[in-house]
Amino acid sequence: MTPLRGIYGVLVRRFKLPLGVGDEFEVTNGILQGCPISVILINALLSIPMKAVKAEAPGLLTESYADDANLMTRISEAALQKGVDVVDEFCRLTGMEQQDVCVHDRP
Repeated sequence: MTPLRGIYGVLVRRFKLPLGVGDEFEVTNGILQGCPISVILINALLSIPMKAVKAEAPGLLTESYADDANLMTRISEAALQKGVDVVDEFCRLTGMEQQDVCVHDRP
């Protein structure tokens, strides 16, 4: 964990602007894009709520790609809602936020 803390402990960034480089600012959350460890971290993080959904809402299909996660079902809207509730609870407990929740009905 010490090397990980060294990489992610204090993230200082700058914006590259047309007339030079902007002032430093500290990033307080997230993971580094382009860092090989980021792939491992995001996969580990997304596996937790996806496993919880499978345990709490049997029959739902889960799919993750990069930082997007999908819940799919052909069973019922109630099963889908249960899966969304599980993810909501995970977000509440971890301080994470969902950006969008979309429901699509496909034949």
